[in-house]
Amino acid sequence: TIATGTVLTLNYFLKGFQVIYIIFNLYLIYSCIALRDLKTHVDRVISALQEKDLPKARKKLSAIVGRETSRLDEEGIARACVETIAENLSDGVIAPLFYAFIGGAPLVILYKAVNTMDSMVGYKNNRYIKFGFFPAKFDDLMNWIPARFSMALLLLAGTAHSKDWATRWSVAFKNRRKHSSPNAAYPEAAMAGVLNLRLGGPNYYFGGLVNKPYINEKGRPTTPETIAKAWRLTFNASLIALVLFAAVRAFALNMVQ
Repeated sequence: TIATGTVLTLNYFLKGFQVIYIIFNLYLIYSCIALRDLKTHVDRVISALQEKDLPKARKKLSAIVGRETSRLDEEGIARACVETIAENLSDGVIAPLFYAFIGGAPLVILYKAVNTMDSMVGYKNNRYIKFGFFPAKFDDLMNWIPARFSMALLLLAGTAHSKDWATRWSVAFKNRRKHSSPNAAYPEAAMAGVLNLRLGGPNYYFGGLVNKPYINEKGRPTTPETIAKAWRLTFNASLIALVLFAAVRAFALNMVQ
């Protein structure tokens, strides 16, 4: 893509200026990790729910989800928020880190361009079904490994929330494919398993009802308090990923030398 080519070109000219080269690339990688931005939006939803202002909560939620929010009650708002936290761990944090440690800033920019295109036009409706097909499939391909890493990381981080490792792993594996996307259900199923939540289910998109299956159908209903727990779990999984990827890269570089 143009963005990736631009980064590669700039890096070519900056290699003679090592400090500037490093700062430039670190900044690009940092700007592609959406953890802080996600927290800002999530806090706005939590604040509105605490104020019992459902119209405000729906409006704040609409900034981070693709579904229609005008019909959602408090439980639906909380559930949607938890689901997007789980999904954004994969495509907003783990995937950028994964590609950063594999190919540096140029590969991260490529991933982010594909992911952004999918978010903009990767919808299965009359307007985008043809134009958005390739970005959606390319995004599925690039998120295949990160989504599965995200599930494992959430389950690992979930030790602090649930000591019953067998149950949370069982729920995650039984529900990991309950989504039209080949990737989205993996982190959502792990979140549902760790916190024993019922996620997924029917939702409205572009005026039409989409009958999605429930993830962990026998789990507890999602509450505003659950959102904070989901965020802490996501943050812990992100820290584990950062340490793990850094350790693996350091080991690999040491082996090459």
